[in-house]
Amino acid sequence: MAIITLTTDYGRRDPYAAMVRGAILSQDAQATVIDISHDIDPFDIAQCAYVIASSYKSFPDGTIHIIGVDAERTDLQDHVAMKYDQHYFICADNGVLSLLLRDLQPEELVTINIHQYISRNFPVLDIFVNVACLLARGGLLTTIGRARPGLKKLESLEPRVTDNRITGRVIYTDNYGNAISNVSRQLIKDALGSADLTIRVGPVTIKKIVERYSGIVNWEQSEIDMVMYEGKAFAIYNAMDLIEIGVYRGNRITGVATTLLGLEVNTEFVIERTREY
Repeated sequence: MAIITLTTDYGRRDPYAAMVRGAILSQDAQATVIDISHDIDPFDIAQCAYVIASSYKSFPDGTIHIIGVDAERTDLQDHVAMKYDQHYFICADNGVLSLLLRDLQPEELVTINIHQYISRNFPVLDIFVNVACLLARGGLLTTIGRARPGLKKLESLEPRVTDNRITGRVIYTDNYGNAISNVSRQLIKDALGSADLTIRVGPVTIKKIVERYSGIVNWEQSEIDMVMYEGKAFAIYNAMDLIEIGVYRGNRITGVATTLLGLEVNTEFVIERTREY
């Protein structure tokens, strides 16, 4: 039984996600269709890549992932299908897969070339569903496309490293109001080494990257007043090993990172070696 996931920017009000699910089940009534998210911000490639990269490994090998964000085929972007880490990904070559791969290589990568058989202007419904269902039936990527050498890269979405400094940006804000960045633990290690770090973000300076969400609490105090820590900013390596910035035990009433620190998608911040002032 095939597992097919859907990640789109369709939202929940419109019928588009249901149309795609119905089209899959019309071709393969036994398929398991899982919605990863339909709430990606429209055309937000970095956000989409983060959600896919965070979630796909939780699915069994052989899972087929349809990515319906900025999915139109144009003169500047083809439709592609990729096998990577024993999973299949179907989407437009708009940069999302290069962000997913980073510097790794896919096992297989093809340009989809079945468009002459499709007449409607809904690529996820018309093209991606057909490719997914073919793969679900055991078909090969070479059946629906020709091998291609690489993927589009979006340098503007990558962190900048200059003079022992990393300039990153927020790519996603979660339900807790935490701000997830595009800066990885590995990049920090490669660019800045193991020195003490300072993160300058919004109105605050953070001088320690904690290993757990309660890491800013001094648990060795004889008496711990949790109130004194609530609302304090922290940085942590999250489950994807990316820098995440939040405030301890923040909520929508007392404030969270996005409100207290003014963080939103595309907000830039700087990580550098700690200096004495």
